[in-house]
Amino acid sequence: MSGGKETPRQKMIGMMYLVLTALLALQVSSAIVQKFIFLDESLRAVNKKTIFESDELVHKISKAVASEGGKDKPVFDKAELVRTETKKIYKELEDIREMLIKVTGGWNEEEKTYNGAKEEEKVAIEMVGSEE
Repeated sequence: MSGGKETPRQKMIGMMYLVLTALLALQVSSAIVQKFIFLDESLRAVNKKTIFESDELVHKISKAVASEGGKDKPVFDKAELVRTETKKIYKELEDIREMLIKVTGGWNEEEKTYNGAKEEEKVAIEMVGSEE
């Protein structure tokens, strides 16, 4: 593909390689987006499980504190504090996630993908800010 003395066949092969490279680049991008969707779903499932297990653990600590007459009340208070702070951070992350989904076009239920999955510029403006 370097130039002058290529036969028409060599030019055609060079053009086919160029088109193939472009198609592969587009496909990889789509595949990466699908992997991010998979990771998002996996992490959300793990988060739900972890929240449930955490609630169960705090409930067990509460029962143990009540049955022992409040001897381990400081442990329970620390567990509640950690739980409260964790819920705040989790809510903030969920709000950011929902805002980014909304700004970039929402969720496409039929295709099981985000409408604006390749909207890097919009995400950058929301997360970092515009140049103005």
